[in-house]
Order: sequence, then C-alpha cells, then structure tokens
Amino acid sequence: MTAHDDLRTLADEYWEARLEASPLFATFLGDHRYDDRVDDLSAETEQRRRATWARLRDRAAALGGDLDETDRSTRDLLVHELDDAVRTTDLRLTEMTWDQMQGVHADLLIVAAQLGAPEPEHAAMALERTRRYGTMLAQAADRFREGLAAGRTPARINVERSINQVEGYLASPLASDPFVNLSGPEGWDGLDAWRAELADIVREAVRPAFATYRDVLRDELLPVARPDDRPGLAHLDGGPDMY
Repeated sequence: MTAHDDLRTLADEYWEARLEASPLFATFLGDHRYDDRVDDLSAETEQRRRATWARLRDRAAALGGDLDETDRSTRDLLVHELDDAVRTTDLRLTEMTWDQMQGVHADLLIVAAQLGAPEPEHAAMALERTRRYGTMLAQAADRFREGLAAGRTPARINVERSINQVEGYLASPLASDPFVNLSGPEGWDGLDAWRAELADIVREAVRPAFATYRDVLRDELLPVARPDDRPGLAHLDGGPDMY
C-alpha cells in the first residue's frame, strides 16, 4: 500500500469511530446504523475514546513518504482534528456543559426535531433510543458533580437560563413534544401506533428524566454558581486553558 492508501484507510477509521462515538450525530447525517443508541457521556467512555483518538493521531502524524500536497494537507487536518479531540478530553470540558448553548438538554431538544426514522426498522430502533435519553441526562448530571468536586462552578446566569429552558420544555404540551414528533416512515400504516408509543415513553421516562436533570441544576449547581460579577472562565483554576 502507498502512503496515500494508508491515509485514506486512517481517515475512514477516524470517521467510523467518530460516528460510533456520537450516534445522534450519525443519525443527523443520515446514517441509521446506530438509531437505537444515544451518546455515552461517562468519564470512563470518554477516556477509552481518548485512547482511540491518540492512537489515530500518532499514526496520522507518522505518515509521510510519497504524500502529495493534497494528502499532506489532509493528514495535517486529521492530526489537528484528533489532537483537538484529545485536548478536549484532557480539559474535561464535558464537566462544564451546563449552559443554555452546549448543555445536553439544549442539544437534545434541538437535535430531536431534526432526526428522522425513514424506515420501520429505524422507527423500532428510535423507540429504544428514546428510552435511553434519560441515561444521557443522568450522565451529564454526574459529570457536573465531578466538575463541582474539582472546583469547576458554573456562572449563575448560565444555570438560570438552562433551568428556564428545561422548565419551558416540561411545561409544553406533549402533542408538540419534539421527541414525540420524530419524523417517521412516509406512508407507513404503523405510524399512529408508533407515535403513541413514543408519547408513552416521553411521558413516563423522558420528561421525568428532564425534571430530575432540572433539579440537579436548581438544587446542586445554582447554590454554588458564580455571581454575575465573576461569570468568565478566568475565575476558575485553569480557566484560560479551557477558554
């Protein structure tokens, strides 16, 4: 194999690992292999992925040989992407995704309305995924607690805005819920029954999980949040590096 072939293989490996690491992203792009999964936010999984990113980065950085200018640019971009993934893990930024822009609650509410299940098999997988959204929210809450234990307190305004977002969702009608209104197979005779099952899952599992997540924001993060005169990351140890 040539260096070009090695680079192509490596890029393919990275992309497959990226999609598997974020099933929601894969579905958003139209890849439905992981439609029954949610993203794993646990610290343990994050560390396993870090090892994958580091191995791929080192292999990419070692590529040279007969790479032409285009291939060298591709290699450099791949190394940068993987190095950024490693650095993001080392900075433990997941512990700080409590805000109204990057919080898991915001991501789910935005992405849910953009996903679809084009075939009945994908619709069946989507039911399992919907049952698992609560796991993502619980994992996010655990990561917030890890951050608090390390002195990574949030800005009050961010927590307040996130609480408002979640409470707004919980107060919204079930009929307009984005998780219930997932796009289903066109012309499918099982559509109504499937959507009714989605509504049951959302009522009995997803919304209670959002309520528990809201309670963590309100009862655990808000009391220790930084006041409005200390909102920036500069007020945290290591804040400039995180920024």
